[in-house]
Amino acid sequence: MNLIFFDFKLGMKHLLYFIIFSTNVLFSQNNRDILIQDTIYPLLYSKDNYLKVKDFILKLENEYGKEPDLKYRLLENSFNNGDYKFFKNELKDLVKYNGVNLIYFNGDESYYKAITEGFLSKWFKNMYLKNHLFWLTNNFHKQKDQRKLNEIKTLDQIVNSFSIKVANETELDSLQKKKVYNLLQDFFFTNISDLYSITRKHDSYPTGKSFAVIQNHFGVALMHNFQSLNNFNKTWDLFYPYFKKSYINHDIDHIMFKNYDNFSYVHYGNQRFGLLNIKDIPEIFKRDSIDSVPLQNEKFYNEIKKVFNWDYN
Repeated sequence: MNLIFFDFKLGMKHLLYFIIFSTNVLFSQNNRDILIQDTIYPLLYSKDNYLKVKDFILKLENEYGKEPDLKYRLLENSFNNGDYKFFKNELKDLVKYNGVNLIYFNGDESYYKAITEGFLSKWFKNMYLKNHLFWLTNNFHKQKDQRKLNEIKTLDQIVNSFSIKVANETELDSLQKKKVYNLLQDFFFTNISDLYSITRKHDSYPTGKSFAVIQNHFGVALMHNFQSLNNFNKTWDLFYPYFKKSYINHDIDHIMFKNYDNFSYVHYGNQRFGLLNIKDIPEIFKRDSIDSVPLQNEKFYNEIKKVFNWDYN
């Protein structure tokens, strides 16, 4: 199933639903995945569940080490719930040790006005100048790469928005639409070239743990390449060794492999990591009448679940 250019907007809507929906019921996982995907993510942006989520993240950190990407996402509700002591301590650590940078805030954060011109501005300026300097002193060589990684999402959004506008507002025949679609797929792949170069350079997929918190995260650019039948396999082949290494190191959770199975099913009707349950696939994506999603390679499946220490329900 290839999502053609002129159905791109509709296709992406359903495909994102598929990704979000299918991550709610996990078919295979380790303990860290369970805590992150089953417990933390569903409540992470809920103001009413802030204290519960905070405790879960602290529990996770006690077992697996610091979780800067989760802590960065938690800042919003820390501030909204008036937990200013925790907010200030965590923001200070994220600036000092994880490269959170004032220029990469988008200005829509609930706390942005408070730290730039409001009641926390004096504290933030003093804290930021001191701790950003500490980060730079120890990570000066990362600045260019950090900027490139923060630009990937913006470029993706600009080109993707333009492509949708072209599809919706211009009179193109099917051949012309196909040409534009192919150009779009070429751009998507080119747009992650910096991500791949940086990953190779540091021999690690960039996360808050392994590199720095990427505030303008590039995840959607990867998803657009997975969504493209033209780009799916070559993108995965480039990044899989680094995803695997990062997962084993507890730098990422299992969702990248879940996304692979989602898109593998969309494109080919099968899965590789055994993370899809047929009952969780929306009707729009279902193929034929099958009781389960077939595996690409059962030997690989049996080997990888041992490597990843996955428990099966």
